[in-house]
Amino acid sequence: MSINSNGNVVTINGKTYKGNSIVSKNGKVFVDGQLAEDKEMNSVTIIIEGNVGELTTDCPVTVQGDVLGSIKTEGSVTCNKVGKNITAGGSIACDEVGGNVNAGGSVRCDDVKGNVFAGGSIRCN
Repeated sequence: MSINSNGNVVTINGKTYKGNSIVSKNGKVFVDGQLAEDKEMNSVTIIIEGNVGELTTDCPVTVQGDVLGSIKTEGSVTCNKVGKNITAGGSIACDEVGGNVNAGGSVRCDDVKGNVFAGGSIRCN
């Protein structure tokens, strides 16, 4: 998981981190390049408060703000606006998307500028 968080608060499994870059790899969490957590994480839940740049995860994520770039996740994603594309292995629920949407599950978006591909249902306004 790699989050360009722009200094916003990121909560991973109930623990809060703050920094410009947050990376979780092999059970370790790094904030701005420094080790912040070193424990086994079998199941990961991520909540981001505020806007972020780019977002890449291997787990479900909720962004309580906008993603200025693209999102790539193996899980589901819930967010407000996305500046570019979303690729998710699970479902997607968001407001506006500036590019394409590709989901393994269902898609629910208000406005998508590009194409929508989904393994489940599609509901866009």
